[in-house]
Amino acid sequence: MDTSSTTGSDEMIFLHDDEGNDYLVSRSTLQHAQVPPELKSEVESFIKGETSGYGPDLAKTVMGYYGVGKADKDWAFAQKYDFNGNGVIDWTDVKIANDMK
Repeated sequence: MDTSSTTGSDEMIFLHDDEGNDYLVSRSTLQHAQVPPELKSEVESFIKGETSGYGPDLAKTVMGYYGVGKADKDWAFAQKYDFNGNGVIDWTDVKIANDMK
């Protein structure tokens, strides 16, 4: 199966998860949500569950919206997780959520 196609100037990528869901995502969307290299180990630790207290449940929810910004269709719902008010759900928002008690 061809896992990519081009639509205009933005390459589309086909993804399949362990639950059997399929996704067609633009490369620009993936690049927008890409974890910066300097935060990679911190994000990996977070995903592996190295957190405690109330915060991780909220932080994991926020992590699900990582990379979503004002231009995205999910912004109407996700904006409540933009704790630092910069117009995009980023690692700072995840850390703030994790620290909330």
